[in-house]
Amino acid sequence: MFVSLEHCVIADDHYAAKNGQTPSGNYSSWLTAASNIQDAVNAAATNDTVWIGSGRYTVPPAATNYLGTNVVFINRPLVLRSSNGTPEAVVIDGGGTNRGIAWYIRVTSTNMFVLDGLTISNCLGLSLGGGIYYEQFPYTGVVRNCIICDNMVVYYNGMSRGGGIGEYNSSGGNFSFAASNCVIRNNRAMHGGVGSGLRGEGGGIMFRSGGSMLLSMMNCLIEGNLATDGGGINTVGMDQTFHNCVFRGNQAVVLDSGVASSGIGGGALKSNGKVTMRNCLLNNNFTDGSGGWGGGGGGIFEDWGATLYMYNCTITSNRPTGMAFRTGGPLVGCNSIVYSNYNNGDIAYHTTVSSAYTNICIRSTNALVGAAISGYITNNPLFVHYAGQNFRVSGDSPCVNAGVNQSWMDGAPDLDNHSRIDRFSGMVDIGSYEYHPRGTMFKVR
Repeated sequence: MFVSLEHCVIADDHYAAKNGQTPSGNYSSWLTAASNIQDAVNAAATNDTVWIGSGRYTVPPAATNYLGTNVVFINRPLVLRSSNGTPEAVVIDGGGTNRGIAWYIRVTSTNMFVLDGLTISNCLGLSLGGGIYYEQFPYTGVVRNCIICDNMVVYYNGMSRGGGIGEYNSSGGNFSFAASNCVIRNNRAMHGGVGSGLRGEGGGIMFRSGGSMLLSMMNCLIEGNLATDGGGINTVGMDQTFHNCVFRGNQAVVLDSGVASSGIGGGALKSNGKVTMRNCLLNNNFTDGSGGWGGGGGGIFEDWGATLYMYNCTITSNRPTGMAFRTGGPLVGCNSIVYSNYNNGDIAYHTTVSSAYTNICIRSTNALVGAAISGYITNNPLFVHYAGQNFRVSGDSPCVNAGVNQSWMDGAPDLDNHSRIDRFSGMVDIGSYEYHPRGTMFKVR
């Protein structure tokens, strides 16, 4: 027992508030809380928690300059948490000229960094991460119940990556990032200027890894972000999973004809590694098609050896194509709707990939060159209200009870947080939503 106690580490709490209090000591109570987040962070030790009271927090008097000025700079594993769990109440505001949070750490034996219940908004970063920047050495980043919105990264020092969240990995070390119940909205990754040929990557999120990297996102909305490559999210060389996520209204566009290899992956761009999507909706994402390769993939673009596993997803109303692929693969699609994308451009291949589709709803299989196909439906999925952006299926849809059950569905919810397998029929539907009779209440996303 004494040996166990000897190694027990007790984390302390520190506080920041906008209550007119008198800051003192190590800010260990609300009465002595720091008036800015940076002072409370500086007083915290590894694994401590910094509680943040309601208010808007801007650049402090002694701000840290690391790839630009930051509202908060952190160099140890910590938890930053809002006092009431409501992200709208606690805002980290860069004033349009400063990054929100920069996290940099080289060596640590305990490696968890957590953001919980915050809004990071109106921030600007140089090179990497307009809202949040991680410099990667072995660690785990967790972002939950947060809103990352209206941030921008601009081209500097050879890159522009991650308007909302950006990560840099120079060591090839291990890294994992988990986001849950977050909104990533209206962030931008700007290219290097007229005639530069230098692109902005990952309007919402950009992660690029030379090592072992895992990305997990659950119950997140990625909406209205913009870049030249990967409007919503852009990832290179990593494995990732998306559960119950919505990619909506993101854009990958060429703002300058001198920008090379651009205009691909409106909702998401994936290069190398593996991505698994379950119960995800990709709608109204856009590329201008200038990147070529099947119009650039308005919904998702799979590039250079990436592998995509797609289960019970709905990809619709994207322009100019729902999905596009440059090379590599394969794509495994199951129980998914890929239908009613612009001008019937649901799936486009640049080169033949080894793929398999099971129980999918697609207007035509002509583009599925070399793919193994079984149980497909070419009839209209009969969305409840396509023009009104309600992509649940109606009761007379051919997708109802037309899927194939899989082990991961046991106890799992659909995108409406209802049971993934219908309890009466015992069968799963095709698409990201299960059909429920009239009178059922839905949440709005």
